[in-house]
Order: sequence, then structure tokens, then C-alpha cells
Amino acid sequence: MTTSLAQQLLQLQVPQTSLEIGKKKRASLLFDPKEAANISKEIFFELGLDGFEELKNKNPQFAIFESTLFHISSKDFERTLKTASENETLDSIIRKFFYHLSPYFLLSCSHKALEWLIYRYYIHQFNKEDFLMLILPYHETNIFVRALQTMKFKEGEKFAWLKPLQSTGVQLPKSTLYGHAASQQYFLNFVSTNIINAVKEVQKPSTLTVMFNFYCTVFTGALDVCDNIQETHISQMIPAITKGLKSEIPDFCASSYIILSKMLTNVTLSEKILDSVVQRLTNCNVSTLNNESVLALVILYQSQEEYTTMPIAAIKKWTQKVWVPKTLQRLSDQGYLIQPLLLALFNGSIPLAMEEVSTDSCRTFVDNLMNELKLDDSIAQQVFNILLDSYDTETMYEPENKVWMSKLLETIDKQNPCAFDKEISNLMAKSDGNTSKQLALKLIMNSMEGKNGGLDFEKLYHPSAEIRKMAINSMVKKFDQLKDRQREAIQDSLLDRLQDIDSSVVNETLKIQGLSEIIGEQQFIKILISVLTKKYAEVNSELISTALGLLCKYNPDENVQVFLTILAFFLPMTTEDVKYLQILKTNLTKSKCFKPLLQQLKNDSNPENISNTVHKYLSENKLNIDCGKLLETMQSVNLERAIHKYLAMLVLSNSMDEAKAEDNYKVLQIFFSYFNGLKVKTSKKILNCAFNDKLPLDGFLLCLNKLMIKTEKISKISLLDFYTESDDNKFVILLLEFLLMGAFHPAQSKAYETSFKLFLNHFCVDSNEKTGLLLNLSTADSKLLNNSTKLRSLKCVSVILTNSKLDLNSLIALDKVTVPYLLVGLQNEFPEIRNQVFDILETFLTCKKENYHDLITGLINRKEEIFTDNEQLPFAVNIILNEKKKVKILDALLNICGGVYPIYLKSGMVKALSSFEEIKVYDQIAKIGIDILDGSDWNSQNCKIISESIKQFGEVLAKRIDAKSVSWEYIQKVLKNDKMCLIHDDEEFDEIPPTIMLMKRINKEVFENLKDEVKKTLLAIIIDMSTHSSNTSLPSAAGKLFKHIDLDAVLVLDILQKMRDAQSPKMNEAKLKRRVNITPTIDILDTSVWKYGITMLEFIQDKKKMRNADKLIPVLFDILKKCLEFEEQASLEYTKQLVLSTILHYCHKLNVSDVPKSVFNMELVVQCIRASQNPQTHHHALLLLAHTAKFLPDHVLQHTIAIFTFMGSSVLRHDDSYSFQIINKTIETVIPILTAEGTDADYLNVLRVFAGAFMDVPEHRRFPLYKAFLEQIGLKDKLHVFLLLICEHIVKFAHNKDKKSPRLENATNLCLLFPLEVIFHACCEILNYIKNIPELKDEAVSEKNVHLIPIDHLSEKEFRHYRYTALQFVSGLLVNPRLVSMVASVEGESLLELEPIFKQSIVYVLSIIQKTTQISTEHPYNMLTKYWKFTLHLLYDVLDGINALLTVDMFLLVIKGLITHSFFNVRKRALELLNSKLTHSPEYFAECKDDDMCAMLGPIVGIFKILQEENLDSEQEMSVQLALISIKLFARYLCETKTENFETILDLVTDIIKSNDSPNILACALLCYGDLCTHLKAKAITTLERSMNVIIKVIMLHKNNPPGTPPSMLLLSTMTALSKIMETLYLFLNPYIERLLFALTSIGGTWAVHDTDPKVIQLYAKLTIIKKKMSSIPMRSLISGVESCFLLLVANDKLEGVGMLMEILSDGLQIISNSEMKSVVSELTEFFLTALAYREVVRPDVIFFDVEGSVLDALMQLVLKMSESSFRPIFYQIFDWACHDSEDTERIITFYRMAYKIADNLKGLFALFVGHFLQNAATLLDACHSKKSSLYYNEENKVIRLVENILETINSVCIYDFRHFMRVRFDIMCQPLVDQLENEIGDMNGRCTEVVIPAIVNFTVAVADEALWKQLIYQILLKMRNPKPQIRSISLICLRDIVKKLGEEFLPLLPETIPFLAELLEDEEESVEKLCQKVVQEMEVVLGEPIQKYF
Repeated sequence: MTTSLAQQLLQLQVPQTSLEIGKKKRASLLFDPKEAANISKEIFFELGLDGFEELKNKNPQFAIFESTLFHISSKDFERTLKTASENETLDSIIRKFFYHLSPYFLLSCSHKALEWLIYRYYIHQFNKEDFLMLILPYHETNIFVRALQTMKFKEGEKFAWLKPLQSTGVQLPKSTLYGHAASQQYFLNFVSTNIINAVKEVQKPSTLTVMFNFYCTVFTGALDVCDNIQETHISQMIPAITKGLKSEIPDFCASSYIILSKMLTNVTLSEKILDSVVQRLTNCNVSTLNNESVLALVILYQSQEEYTTMPIAAIKKWTQKVWVPKTLQRLSDQGYLIQPLLLALFNGSIPLAMEEVSTDSCRTFVDNLMNELKLDDSIAQQVFNILLDSYDTETMYEPENKVWMSKLLETIDKQNPCAFDKEISNLMAKSDGNTSKQLALKLIMNSMEGKNGGLDFEKLYHPSAEIRKMAINSMVKKFDQLKDRQREAIQDSLLDRLQDIDSSVVNETLKIQGLSEIIGEQQFIKILISVLTKKYAEVNSELISTALGLLCKYNPDENVQVFLTILAFFLPMTTEDVKYLQILKTNLTKSKCFKPLLQQLKNDSNPENISNTVHKYLSENKLNIDCGKLLETMQSVNLERAIHKYLAMLVLSNSMDEAKAEDNYKVLQIFFSYFNGLKVKTSKKILNCAFNDKLPLDGFLLCLNKLMIKTEKISKISLLDFYTESDDNKFVILLLEFLLMGAFHPAQSKAYETSFKLFLNHFCVDSNEKTGLLLNLSTADSKLLNNSTKLRSLKCVSVILTNSKLDLNSLIALDKVTVPYLLVGLQNEFPEIRNQVFDILETFLTCKKENYHDLITGLINRKEEIFTDNEQLPFAVNIILNEKKKVKILDALLNICGGVYPIYLKSGMVKALSSFEEIKVYDQIAKIGIDILDGSDWNSQNCKIISESIKQFGEVLAKRIDAKSVSWEYIQKVLKNDKMCLIHDDEEFDEIPPTIMLMKRINKEVFENLKDEVKKTLLAIIIDMSTHSSNTSLPSAAGKLFKHIDLDAVLVLDILQKMRDAQSPKMNEAKLKRRVNITPTIDILDTSVWKYGITMLEFIQDKKKMRNADKLIPVLFDILKKCLEFEEQASLEYTKQLVLSTILHYCHKLNVSDVPKSVFNMELVVQCIRASQNPQTHHHALLLLAHTAKFLPDHVLQHTIAIFTFMGSSVLRHDDSYSFQIINKTIETVIPILTAEGTDADYLNVLRVFAGAFMDVPEHRRFPLYKAFLEQIGLKDKLHVFLLLICEHIVKFAHNKDKKSPRLENATNLCLLFPLEVIFHACCEILNYIKNIPELKDEAVSEKNVHLIPIDHLSEKEFRHYRYTALQFVSGLLVNPRLVSMVASVEGESLLELEPIFKQSIVYVLSIIQKTTQISTEHPYNMLTKYWKFTLHLLYDVLDGINALLTVDMFLLVIKGLITHSFFNVRKRALELLNSKLTHSPEYFAECKDDDMCAMLGPIVGIFKILQEENLDSEQEMSVQLALISIKLFARYLCETKTENFETILDLVTDIIKSNDSPNILACALLCYGDLCTHLKAKAITTLERSMNVIIKVIMLHKNNPPGTPPSMLLLSTMTALSKIMETLYLFLNPYIERLLFALTSIGGTWAVHDTDPKVIQLYAKLTIIKKKMSSIPMRSLISGVESCFLLLVANDKLEGVGMLMEILSDGLQIISNSEMKSVVSELTEFFLTALAYREVVRPDVIFFDVEGSVLDALMQLVLKMSESSFRPIFYQIFDWACHDSEDTERIITFYRMAYKIADNLKGLFALFVGHFLQNAATLLDACHSKKSSLYYNEENKVIRLVENILETINSVCIYDFRHFMRVRFDIMCQPLVDQLENEIGDMNGRCTEVVIPAIVNFTVAVADEALWKQLIYQILLKMRNPKPQIRSISLICLRDIVKKLGEEFLPLLPETIPFLAELLEDEEESVEKLCQKVVQEMEVVLGEPIQKYF
């Protein structure tokens, strides 16, 4: 807890002060705070700029921040120094940037941009809230936490609640966020304000999706969490919600809808707010959210129950939107409660619609609502009341308004008639008939009169039947007057009335003329039939008479339904029904069907007599009707009344012809459908029952009997196979089942008995066939039969046997099927059936004791057990027949199996005999099975036969089966059948192939009992089926069989040997005979023998019980060898895996001593690994090797390395951890054996083998393998030996010894897998080993027994290389980045533990360095000198590597000791290490204390004592140089804090500079001095006098360097030191300025500026820096120095330095201020005139040309700084100086050169000064013409130079003559310019091309006057007539260039040109003629005018 004082200090602290706190840390989004503190501003800027560029590519809108936040000037921006208004502006820019950045915050480019803003603008402090708004939408991401950790929150601050997240680093949970938003209302305001501002600021707010989502989730979450929503919550949310509701941004609008809906459901809002919300919701600006806006209104009116109105403005807006009604209906269909909204809508819209005059939008809207919506009755009632309540009886409404009101009422009446009638009734029921509502209703209803044209359609649907009748009567009267269109319109209405519930209405409707034509004849017939088929109680007689009369008009002979309907009326039940007969007599006289019935009608009025007469006739006679149509109608038409169904059956059964059972099956189906669909009643009054909608049983049986009689008899009906579902079988089963069920019905049995007897007598010949039929039915396997029917059939059999006088002996004869049927019956699972069968059997006990009598007696004796369990029957039959030895009975039963009998009878016999284990019985059953298997009918009974036969196969039968028996043939067929499935009820064998079922039956005992020949064949078939079968279950079943049987390896050897000997089917037989070794081909894999072998291997690879397994091992190795002989191994992988796993499996089982060792060919196993890229193959091979190594270790060791070195980089992704585990186990097994004795020689041999194979092991396996190997053999003691052996192998066997061996790199990576202590210990031991071995081979041989690794086998060269390689390895290991990072991660005590090793290593390295240095010194000119030199370098690298791993404190202590070492080379190396660290690793000393570093200065300064000695050698000089460099580098670190120490050192260094003559030492001293001056600044002024003299002296010594000699290091160092002195002390160099300028300019011209020598480039880089600083010297002092220097340069003939001198002056003039300019302008003018005047004294002219150019360049800087008024007098002064003040006319050359430069720089401004010298220029041009007898100068080159300068000046003036100045001076310049085309001095062609012609062309353009052009062109044309061809050509070229420049403007001048061109086209000079032709062509192109036509 902070104190009160601390809190006050925190409050007083401002961001500006906090920015400076903690320089060692800086807030950063991407970096650690400590790391960020050391990163430069430029890096942050580049990082931010990179991210900003990516953002611009994603969204171009970010470009607006390019000139502000990410401008180059922002690098120097400091907001703490800016005003409040400037910071406010910056804040607004940053806020706007955050809004744009919001969608991209998760991208890395955003993080880069934010990193710059945090660094430069401190957004985490100054823009905290804006920054939080940016990151809060991402509060569940890690980057949110990282950004939050950059901020600091004070106690009491609004967002201090986020502070705990900074320390924990967890994300912000949603629950916390919502809870804070609910409790702290400022947060809601914070979100609301930012959302509104973001929408305003961003040009495309649609990109703010993330912010909108955050706004939505926070507000809705707060509303959910908040228990008590207050008004303040609402007030904070409403601004953003209101803004969103009227927004055109879809996401913003949708979010606001969601929040509003949430708010509405949680809180009640005020009416004012609701009005505002409704107005905005009805004015939705986003078309895609129309549905959502309506839904929001629905929620509003649902939740705000007291708010039931809608503002008028909102209604007017909504009535203009046509999509509203459809949307409301869609929401209603989806289950939304829209009624509250509808009421509010109707309350507002209906009154508006009634008042509308000019527009009808409201009326249309209400109509659409009524039409689109399906209103419930309550809403319709309220709409009705709203309309009446809104009607003002005193207001005169417009006619169209009244019509609309009436239509509205009609709509309500149509859509909700009940609600409308209810409201009308309630309204009219009021006693007072003058209420406003009643009056309104009358007025509205009056407007409805007459609008239907006298025909009131609505009354057709009136609730009152009388009104409907009146409407129909009215329609009947006016029907003829109706138009066709109106008739069509009333069609539906008439149909409705024909189905009216009131029969009188229907009757009236039927009276309409032409009704059938209106509604259609078929429809009309259906309606008539419907009317007549209703119960009479429901229909009055008048309607029946009408309908019957109408129906009789339609031909009943053709329409069966009409026939049946009318037929019922021939059977009157009452006296009233008799009168309908008259209608029939009247209308059916022509009907063929009814003619016989009409004849039966007498004048009898008794309805019962009439009905009986007609019914009797129908029962006994055949009507003239189409039975096919009648049957079709009965099938397709649903006859509703029982009477019609009965009459249809009666007519059909009497009228049909005799047919087969399969044909009559359809009729029977219809009969039974009628029977099942009606209530059946037993009654003698058949017709009364039928008319009461009940089916009379007697009548139905009557029809059924007639149907049976008209069905043809079925032959051998007792042997029908009911399993087949044929129509005749179905006919018999269906009929018998029905009759049997009725016969046993207690109340109706008598009625059914007659029909049942009729069936038996009609279809059966005698009682035997009847019995057979019923027994067949009782055992039949049919889906149509149930056990109840079977039981009834058995009971019938019992009755027949008991009551009939049958010969029972004949029934049980052996050739009869009675007993077999009964045996099948005993197999039924229902006990009742089995009991009934026993009852039947007992009736046969009285028979003779022959035939089946014994079997029957035995079965009865075992009744109890069979009755209890039906599965006991087979055992009982077996016992009975075996006891009695009844072979005949058995044969008779077997004959049933093979005879033509029902399939279920055969199946039952097989089941009954399934307990017999006699081969005779099984052979007979096998024959049946073979027939079934050979056939295609695989029904369930056949499947049962096969299943039972398979189950019967057991141990006893297995003994008796031989290879030639029928049973074995059957077994083979079963094994080979895998296509069909056995459909059986047994769950164990449900729907499986026979072969699988048989495999499951073959167990261990069955297989053992089989004969060997049968076993072999059986296994071969199983292998064949498993190989080729497509059934996936078969291999599994076969595998289980192999698993359980006791197998002898001899039985499988044949298959495996055939696999081994498999040959390609394409193989040439001749080759096979010659026994030529042929490589196997891939097609062998497709041969059957190979596939059989693979299948066999799959089955036996894990077989637990295998006798004689040792015989398999050789064959398996042979197969493995065969596999490896294939060229393509990819297809053999699985086979090899099988073989390897099988060998391994039996190796575990075998006693290895029983198998010869020669059998185990381990080379094949290793070859499997080498030849394969499959990890599973490797896995199995390694497992086998690992196991074999236990009992054959020596045999395996021969191939150990080969195990690990198999190739294949693709294995990288396939080796799994288990493979590595196997390798490790192999190592654990093998290595202890190799090193069993524990001698060094044993270890060395093992290590040498593994070292030799190091690079042969694949990379992905190398390091885990060798790590495990070294850990096994002894890591700490043997690692260095292994590494030395690696080096030895490189020396002995590596091919590229000059290159760095990959072995070393991999050895390094291997070392890095071990702990640091182990690594450094190994390095230390290697260094100790190198220290102990001699440097020379001769010495090593004599001491060979001393060394760990013998080296006598190495040659002298190999020994040196071996020693060098070991050092190279140590050096590379020490500098490895991974090792460095490992050391860097070690801290505290762990690091201190490594200190002794470091120290010892340094001692070893220094010892080796000393020995190596000594031997190299003793043999300086030996041929091995280069070797020792490289070795020393390598040793120093090792030392550097060790030092690089040291901590800074340890490093300084070590270096301090090394500096005082006795050997100079050690000192030198120590200083080099120190300097390297100080230069390249400044961060290394960041944590070092200044005092510790300062302690290093004493030993370093002590090195300077060497300078007191005379004749220093190079090593000593080098030590002094390094010491000076060290002082220079330490000054950068310590000069600010240890100034006094360095002041002393500065004096010492100054003395060294002054007194030392060694160039190298002096160079380093000057560099050191320059750095000290930079850091000490003014404190170094006192040393300038001593140092500057030396510096100037050194520079002057180099002024006369020979050309081509590069600058020395001393000069470069001097210039570097001088540049640093100039940076800080340039204001104090006035005493030396003149000499310094002279020295610098003297050497400045010594070397070419563009020299590519690096030293020259470096020199000029330093000179450039010095020049810039020299220009900063006050101008007055600089002018004096420049002037003096210029004179010295001229005097000493060093004109090359003038250029540099003028550059210094130019740079000074560029930065001079105006005030200073005015004070020195006269001195400058005087100097420039003096400098320019030296042209006349300097010879030759070429040398001064460049000098004059540099002077003029400096003068240009002066001119550009001056105004027109100040420049004009100086210009005139220079002109007078050039033309009048001197007799030396060469000044005029300088003047015109100057004029050209001024014109080129001032451009158009120079026109103000041209007039002053133009006449002079024209005169000079004339004077310099070759036509003059005497030229202006005697020397031609001066004349040329003057002409060129004048022409260049004129050309430049003309180029920028925008005001046509030359037009006025045309006469002055025209002729002199044109005459220059004839000036023949010098190189005429070159001058004219480069200067003269461009000047004339630009002069022409500047004139810009056609008249003057004519004069000029004419003068040029005259030159084309010059007698000299050269001048004619030049003039022609000039003309061409003018034409090109003028373009089409030249056309007026063309006519004058043509004659001259014509002359040149015929010029006598061929070159001129060709040139003219070319020019003409070019002119044609430019002018677009063909010129050739003029010639």
C-alpha cells in the first residue's frame, strides 16, 4: 500500500517527467522493455514505416497520415516541447488513426506501426483512452494483454481496474467486461462517444465492423448483467443507439437494433423516447435490414404494453413502403406475435385513410395489410370497431372514401365471417338503434347496394339456409341473363352449395338448368352419387327423387358406379322407397343391365316382397354386365356404403366365368378387403343388414362359395409348395386361413362349416388328400401363415382322422408323407402345435406294427422331452432308428430328402436326421447340398439345409471322410462358396457364406481327425479362398481357424516352397532348364503361388502352436532372399515385413540351439533395412536383429554399423520413436559385449569404428544414435576421444581436406546435445592432448606409448593436419551460436562452476601458443612457416572463442592479466580481443561498472613506456598502436564520467604525436587524439597548438606524392583526426586557417576525384566532411584565408587545388546570411575579379580552364544569393572589367563563359541584362569569322573558345526567352549568327552541330515572327548556295532542324525553300544530294505535306 505522500507525488507527476524515468527500460509492444531501450530511433522508425506501408496497401485511406505521424520529420518530434493546442491536434490525428486501424489490429503490420507511435508519441501515456478503445474489442487475445502492459495506471484512475491483468498476463474475460460496463456508467459513455466519433471521422465507416461488434456486445452484455437498470444507463446508451438507428451503415444499424431490442425487453421506456425510436425504425435507411426494423417494432409493442399508439409521422413514412405487409406476414408465419404492432398500426392508419383526399397511400397500405395478412378473429373484430369508431356521421366523406370503407367491411366479412357476424349481431342486438356505431354501419352498408348488378353472390354463403335458398332461386330466375363470364365466376359457389349441409338447398341447386355443363359432367355425376349414397335420414325424399332422376339419365351400363348406385334403389326397404321404383321404370327402359330386373318388378307395393324378389334374382342369375369393368371399379373406387359393396360382390360372383385360382386371387383380395373394412353381422335379413352399413356374413359367404365354385381344381394340392408365393398358393392359403378361423369361431362356426366343407370337397379328391393338404398347411413355411392357422389345420386333421372311416395304415405307409409332415410339425417351436401333432400320432397307435409304426411309438414314448424342447427331436429320431435298426424307415426319410416334395419338408427331414453321424446319411444329405450349391435358388429353406448339413459335420464324420467320398466333394464345394449368404434364424450363423460357417465348425478336434491328405487339401482350399475371395470376413474366419488348430509345419512347407521357387509366367523355358540366375520380375507377385504364400504367412506369423517350426526358418530366409533379389522393392515391403515378423515369432518359440547358426543370415536382414524406405520394414528388421543379438552377438556385431547407416533421407518422416527405441536397445545390447574387458584398447576400437561410420548414419538418426552410444560408453571420459578420432578419420580418409569437413560440423552439433560442463571438459581435454603431443612427428613417434590415441600410423603431413583439425574443431565449437546461447542462458552458481574449466582452457591455449610461437621463431625460413602461422591464427581464434564466452567482469580480469604478459604477441592478442569487444560489442559492456573499465586504463597506458626505448621492433610498435586504439575506444565509454583521467591521457597522446616519428604509431596517435577531442571538446583547446602543427606538417608532406601512388595510412589517419577536430573545434582554428587551407587544397588535387582506389575514396570522403565544416567558419575569416590560399596555389603552381578551395567558398556562400552577405560583398567581388584575371598570366590555357570553371561556380553561388538590384552593378562592373578596363582582350572569353553560366542558372531572369552586351557579342562574332583578313586573336584556339562561349550564351538566352526579347534585337544578331555557318576556323562541323545550329534554331523560336522568319530562312537558304559542299551540307542540316522545331508553322515558308532544295537535289556533290533527299523526306514527315511533287 502506498503512503499518502507517495500518492500525492503520483498525482503531481506528469507524463513529461515520467518519460525520463528508467532509461534502461522503454515501453514496447514488440520487444522486451530492456531490449527496447537499446534499440535506436532509426530502427523504430523503419519498423513503423514498414508496417505503415503495408497498411496503406491494404487500405489507401491510411495515406492521410503519411505527412503527419509517419513523416521523416517525426523522427525529431518531441511532444513534451509542444503547446497544448498542438498536442490536442496531435491527439485528434492519433485518434483518427486508431479508428482506421481498428479492423487491422491483429495484423503484424499494425503492431509495427503502433510500435513507432509508442516510441515517438508515447500513446500509451498521452492517448491512453483512445489506445484502450482500439484494443478493448480484442480483449480475449494475447496482443491485448501485451498492449495493456505498455500502459501505467494510477490508483483511482478510471481504467485502473485493468491493472491486475498486466501482472497476471491473462486475457480480459467477457463477464468482467460486462460487469464493469453495468456498474460503471462512464464506461458506457466511453464506448458510446467513441462509436459516434469513429463514424464521423472515418470516410468508409463500413470498415469499423470490429468496433460495432464491440459496441453491440458490451451494451447487450451490460443489460444482461445489470440487475437494476437505471435511467442513467439508458441516457448513456441512447445517443449511440439513436445514431445507429438512422445510420446508413448496415453493421452499425444492425448492432443498434440488437441493443434496442435487448433494452426494450429489460426496461420500460418513456413515451417520448419510444416515439423517437418508432420514427427512426419506420424510416430505415438500410434496405437489407427492412425485416429487422419491423422485427424491432414487433418487440417494442410486445414489451412496452402501455404504448399502443404510433406517431402520425411514422405511419405516413411506413404507408409509403410497399414491403411492410409482406414482411409482417412473413414474421407472422414464423411464429412472431405481431398483433400488438398491428393494432397500433390500424389505430393510426385507418383514421388517416378515411381522411385522405388527393392521395390514397394510406388506403392502399391498409388494403395491402388486409390482403397480405391472415388476421385472427380478435384482430378482425378490433379492426371492425376501429373503422366504426373512426367514422364521423356528421362528416361528408368523399364517394371513393365511402367505397373504400365498404370494401374494408367486405374484406373483413370474407376473411373472418364468424368474427364479422359476431360483431354485427352484438351491434344490432343493442336496444338503442341510433348509436353512432349503428348509424355508421348503416351508412357504410348503404354504399354497398347495387354494386353487384342485382346478383348477390355473398348471400350464397349466408348462415341462414333460407337466405341461401332465396339466393339460389334468384339465381335460377336470372341464370339465363348471366353472361358466360359470370357463370364461370359462380362455378365454385354452386359446387359449395351442392355440398350444402341443408338438403333443401342442394335440391334447389340441382334445379338450375345446364348445371352439368357449368360444373362438368363427371363432377356432376360424383355429386349425384354422393347425394344418393347418404343415409336416407339425412336426405329428404324430394332431393332423392331429383337426384335419382338426374342420375338415371347417364348410361348405367357403361358406368359401374352409377349402376351400383341405382341398383340399390331396386331394393326398397320402406313404403316410401317404393315410389322411387317408378322413377327407375320411367328412366331405365333402355338399359341392358336393368332390363331383367325391371321385368321382375310387379305391381306389388310391399317393399319386402320386392326386395326379396330382386335379391333372389341377383343371387341366382347372371346380369348382362362387363365383369372386367366391375372388377376394375371395385379396385379403384372406394364404395362407401355396405349395400353397394355387397351388391358388387354378389353381381360379380354370379356373373363371372370359371377361372384359375391365380386369376381369382384378385377377386378374393377385394372380397376380403370389403370384409375387413366393414362391421360384419350375422343376420338372416341380409338386405336390412347391408342397408344399415353392416356386412351380412351369410351374404358374404354366399359370394365366397360362388367364387370357390367358379375356381378350377388344383392338381396334387396336398403337395403344393407353399414356400413359393405364387397367386394360386396365396389363393389357397388366404381362403383356408379365413375358413379355418371361422370354423373355430364359437358363435359363427356353423356359417363357416358349409363353406369349409365346400372348399375341401371342391379341391380335394379324397380324405387322404384332404389330410395331406391340411398337414402341408400346418408345416408350410410361408409369410402368409401364422401358427394359429397351423394349429387349426392340425385340429381339423384330428377331426378328419377321428370321424372319417379312413384306412390309417395307408396313411403311415413308407411311401406316404403323413409321418414326415408330422416330424416337421414336431420341430415347430410352439408347444401347442407339437402337442397337437402328438395327438395325431396317438391315433396311429392302433395301426399295424409296420411302416412308420415303430418310429411313431418311439416318438410318443419321448413325448415329454420333445414337447419340452423341439431341438430334441433329431436326437430322439437317431436313438429310435438306431435302437430298432429300422433301415427302411431311415431310407424312406432319406428318400423324402431327395424326392419332389415341398422344400420345407426336405429341410425338416435334414433337420430330423442331423444327429446321424453315419457317412451313408451324410452322403445323402451331401447330394442334396451339392444340388443346392450348384443351383441358383438360395431361399431360406435351402439355407437351412446347408446350415444343418454344416452343423452335422463334426469329429466322427471327420474320421470317416476320405478324399473320394461324396461328403468330401460337398465339403470342398461348401469351402469354395463365398458368394451366397446363408439366411438363417440362428444368430451364430446369420447371413454368412457357407465357407465361413464351415470354417467356424472346423475346430482343433475336427482338424486332428481328418486324414493328412484331406488336411493338406483343406488348407490349400482355405488359402485359395482367403487369397481370391472378395468377402472381407473370410480371411478373418480363416485366421481364427489357423489360430485354433494344431498345425504341423510340414503341411504348410509345400505352399511356402512353391512361393520360394515361383518364377515369372513369362519366363523362357530354355532359361529355366539351363538354371541361369535370373533377376525376379515384378509379375511374379501376381502369380497364385506367390499370393498363396503371402496368405499363409499372414496366418502363421503369430501362430502359437506349430509343430516342427524349425523347418520353417530356412525356407523363410530363402523367401527373404528371393524378395531382396527383385529390382523394384516397393511392392515387396509387405512381404518382407511378413517374413521378418514370422521369423522373429518362431525365434521366440524355438530352442535356438536346435537351429544351425548358418541359417540365420543377418546380412539379409540388414539388406532389408538398406533396400527399404518403409519404416515398418525397418521396425520388423530391427526387432529381429535386437532379438538375434542376444544369442548370436558376434554374428550381429559384424553388421552393427550397417544397421545404423542405411541410407534414405525420406525416412526422416517415417522413423518413429519406437524405431529409435529399438536402436537404443541394440546399442545397449551390443556395446557392453564389445567393451566387456574394459581396456582402453577395446574402447578405442569401438570408438574408432563408430567415428568412422559417423557420416554414414542418416542425418535424422545420427544424433539420437550417437548420443545414446556415447552415454552408454561413458560420456565425460570418452567424448573427447571420440572427437579426436573424428579428426583422425578426416585426416586419413576425407577427400576434400582443404575445405571444412561436414564431419566437424556434425560433431559440433552432436556436442551441443550434451550439458555445458561435458562440452567444455571435452574441449579442455582436447587442448591438453594437443599441448602434450609434440609439434613434430619425429618426437611424437618416440613418445607414442604416452599418448591416449596412437599417432605413429600417421605420416608427417597427416600428423600436422590432424593437429590442425583438432584445433579447428575446438575453434568452431566455441563460436557456435547455439553454444553461445546455451552459455548465455546459464546464470549464477552454474556459471561459476564453469570458471575453472575456462581458466584451464586458457592456460592450455596460451601454452600451445607459446610452444608454437617458439618453434616458428626457431625456424623462421622453414618450409613449414606457413603451417605454424595458420596454426597460431587458429589458436588465437580458440582464445577468442573462449573469451567470447566469458562474462564481462571475468573478461576484463583475464585481459588485464594478459596485457602484462611477458610475450609481446600475447599482449598484442589480448589488446586485439579487447579492441574487438569494445568496437563490435558495445552492449557487452552495458552492465559493466565504469570503475572496472577505468581500471584497465593503467595497464594500457603502461605500454607507452616502450616508446622510451630505441629501435622498436614491429611487435612493440604494434602493441603501442593497439594500446592507442584501446584508449580511443575506452574514451567512448568513459569520457563523460572519467574526464580527468582522459585529460591526462590527452596530454600524453599529444606528446606522442609531437615526439614520435614512426608513421604507424603517429597514425594511431592522431586517431586517438581526434576521438579524445570529440569527447573532451573545449578541454582539448590547449593541445591544439602542438597537434595542429604536426597535422599540417603531415598533410604537407604528402602534397608532392607521385601520381598513381595511393595515400598512406598516416595521411588517412591524419585526415580522420582532422575531420573529428573540425566537428567540435572548428571555431578555434582561425590561426591555422590559411596554412590548413593550403595543405588541404594541395593534396586535394594530387589524386583524381574519380579514382577507384579504396584509399582515395576514403580520403575524399574525409575531405568532404572537412570542407563542409570549413564552410562553417565565419565568412570574413574564410575570405581572407581563401584569398591567401589562392595566391599561394598560383605561386606554387598548384592550380589543381583551386577547385577544392572554390568548393569550400561555395559551401560557405550557400549558408551565408543576408546581413553577412552585405558586409562582405565588396570583398568577394574584388576576390573574384582577381581570381578571374589570372587567365592572362597562367599558361597554358587548358590548365586554367578547370580553375576558371570552379571560380565561376563559386561566383554563381554569390549571384544566386543576390537580388536584381544588387547584382546589376556587379554585372556591369565585370563587363566593364572585361571589355574596357584592360587592354588584354582574353578577359572577354572569361566574361562570356560567365554570362553563359549565369544565363543557364537565372534562365528567363537573365533577359534583363542581355541588352547590355548583345551588340558587343554581335561585333565579336563578326570579328572572329574566317572571312576576316585578321582574326580577333592571333591564336586560333582563343578565337574558337570565344565564339563558342558567345554562341552558348546566346543559345541559353534564346531558350528561356519567353517574352520574345530577341524579336526586338533580331537585326543585331541575325546576320552574325547565320554567318557562323560559314566560319571555317577549327572543327567547323563539330562546332556547327553542337553550338551554331542549336543557337540559330532557338533564336528562330525566340523570334516567333513569321516575317522575321522569312528573312532568317532566306539567309540560311543563301548559304546553301555556297560553293563549298561542306557549308551547303551544314546549312541544309540547319534548315532541317528549324523545320523540325517549327513543325507545321514552317508551311508558309516552304514555297521559298523549294527552289533551293531543288538545286541541292541536283547538286554536283553526291553527299550533298543524298543529304538533301534525306532532309526532304524528314520534312515531309514533319510537315505532313508531300514535297516531292514540287520538284
